[in-house]
Amino acid sequence: MQKVSFSFPSEFIDQLDQERGSLSRNQYVLRLLRSALREQQEKTLHGITAEVYGDSLFAQEEEQLAEDFFEVAPEAEL
Repeated sequence: MQKVSFSFPSEFIDQLDQERGSLSRNQYVLRLLRSALREQQEKTLHGITAEVYGDSLFAQEEEQLAEDFFEVAPEAEL
């Protein structure tokens, strides 16, 4: 496995450290990645539904339902 390194301004790192609270940096990054993955899954689900049904009104309703679900669905704790 190849090691990847990033360099960010210290102000950015400080802001992220404040936002992560008591989580370790690795846990916080995993949470951010999980959130991004959920968002991508939501968009994919909407796109597939729109293609399958071909009904833009239904697709809009489905998109709203998916957004509502992901807003209220609890994220799994690490």
